[in-house]
Amino acid sequence: MISENTGSAVKYAFERREKEKLNMMVYNMGGSSTKVSIVSLEGTDATHFGKNVTKQKIDVLGESWDTSLGAYELDLCLADMIATRFDTMSKKESVKAMPKPMLRTIREAKKFKEILSANRVTMASVEELSYGIDFSKKFERNDFEKDCGHLFDRVVKPVEDVLKKAGMEKSEIDLIEVIGGGSRIPKVQEQIKNYMGKEVSMHLNGDDSMALGSSLIAANLTTTFRVLVPEVNDGPNYRTDIEINGLSDSDDFYKSTNLMKEKQRFGHKKLINLKHTKDIKARLTIPATEHNSRNGDYWVDYEVKGVSQIIENPKTVNYTNPTISLGFTMNHIGIPTLNKAE
Repeated sequence: MISENTGSAVKYAFERREKEKLNMMVYNMGGSSTKVSIVSLEGTDATHFGKNVTKQKIDVLGESWDTSLGAYELDLCLADMIATRFDTMSKKESVKAMPKPMLRTIREAKKFKEILSANRVTMASVEELSYGIDFSKKFERNDFEKDCGHLFDRVVKPVEDVLKKAGMEKSEIDLIEVIGGGSRIPKVQEQIKNYMGKEVSMHLNGDDSMALGSSLIAANLTTTFRVLVPEVNDGPNYRTDIEINGLSDSDDFYKSTNLMKEKQRFGHKKLINLKHTKDIKARLTIPATEHNSRNGDYWVDYEVKGVSQIIENPKTVNYTNPTISLGFTMNHIGIPTLNKAE
């Protein structure tokens, strides 16, 4: 229903009282992926239960992601460092080919990574890692950052992408909020800070803000709750195309066009008019997104029948230039629905 970053932005806006416009970047490195969003917040005058209040409006300007960069990848990298040093010490067959010892090593590596996020040095110890040999060695944060540099070098790429998608410059970003466990790693914060040229903030608890923001959006979609919920303009990160053909095999009518553009806001309505006098079928296609291409395209099929009967009806037979009007609405699960055919 809503992306994690947008949920966090809604939580932030819910507690904001200022009217000034604020451009905020939300950098979210979770366990398995990294997502970056740019949202614009601005307060407007509103009335709530007879009181004059400031209601926030949120515009989601751009989103980008790296679905293979997360805290778990860093755990694997640190575990590989431990295994490499253990192999040097044991001088036996590499422990990297042994599933059980490596699972234990990955589990322990997560703890060492958290310690290195707060301290520059830690003693990494794994009892009887393999061959009955204990592993114990001092690790420095600099070693971790150097050996896993290929991962840390990817931290900034989603930031570059989201600025391009939003059509904004670094100087236009007023606030950078980092959320997610991976974002607590000093090197991640340093990379973002150096690229953007400004400090990063950690005002939001990732899981808490995502959940509360989502619940506020849900409340806004109902008439049951009367909560002063921020107004959100957001939409899916993909375009939807439409192909229209004649329903019968003998009808060679064909039309194709873009139905909804990328980031088209939820609730947006689109009308398509066709000069045709026979039944038709329409296919809505959502192209496979860059981060989910293995599933291929998604589509929804509609059949619009009864056109011929209306055209042949004595009451309408003399009408000139008959038109089929198809009305679509971008619903809140990101798939446009055909809700009117006239």
